Amino acid sequence: MLSIVVDGTADVPPHLKDVITTVPLYVVFRGKSHKATEELLSGEIEHMLVPGEISTSMPTAYDFMEVFRALPKPILVVHVSKNISGTYRAIYAAIDELGYEQEVIPFDTLTAGTGIGLYAWLAHELDKNGKSIEEIISILTEIRDNRKEHTYAVVGDVRFTLSGGRVSGLAGMAARAMRIMITISPDETGTLKVIGKSFGRKKALRLLRKHMAEAIESAKKPLVGISHAWCDEDAHLLKDYLHALRPDAKFFLTTINATLIAHGGKGTIAASVLDSYPYL
Repeated sequence: MLSIVVDGTADVPPHLKDVITTVPLYVVFRGKSHKATEELLSGEIEHMLVPGEISTSMPTAYDFMEVFRALPKPILVVHVSKNISGTYRAIYAAIDELGYEQEVIPFDTLTAGTGIGLYAWLAHELDKNGKSIEEIISILTEIRDNRKEHTYAVVGDVRFTLSGGRVSGLAGMAARAMRIMITISPDETGTLKVIGKSFGRKKALRLLRKHMAEAIESAKKPLVGISHAWCDEDAHLLKDYLHALRPDAKFFLTTINATLIAHGGKGTIAASVLDSYPYL
């Protein structure tokens, strides 16, 4: 059986949390570093959401080494875009230090959040169906390179995104930070881009719904992931809307991980579609 590892920017399907191993990033608040675990998410993180005082840092090579040593081989590491986070450097450093070039195979999703979760979900299903790690990597690469996965997010509080500096296209928006809501999406290089600026949450959510509707309707066999930060009602409304469009789609809904909450704040909602045809 294939071991699947994701980094802490991934939002994993709840039914696979005991199967897929997550290596958390770190949330830094007022100079103190905290592992961005589910325990942090359910506890202190809400009180750390102070713009300009919260940031994140990537895992260390040692964090990955501990996991790689412990898991059965082979291991597939489904990770965040190298153009969003430097986490991939720690992954490669860990592989090099352990001499696990044959046992541990990284895959750059060119996305984050629910997008990573969908790739990991697909990899798990392909492994159950008897595919080799080489075949799985080939399928994931084909989906990625042919843009059969799409991820979109409405940022709950743009002040966190401005201070994080990870999104292209925000120059000159600081003065309007309290009034504007942005919709972001990774481009073909895995760089986060602003694809919409809306005055008011309702307009931003309508734009998210529009992009997701286009993506799900163009997919032959859609897998869908939705995650949110303290906006459960909005997330369920989006799921219900998309399910009405495509009753055949498979969904997961979860809470956004602590790392992405630190970059988006309360009210952030993200969603992804991956076309699993003809692989599942």
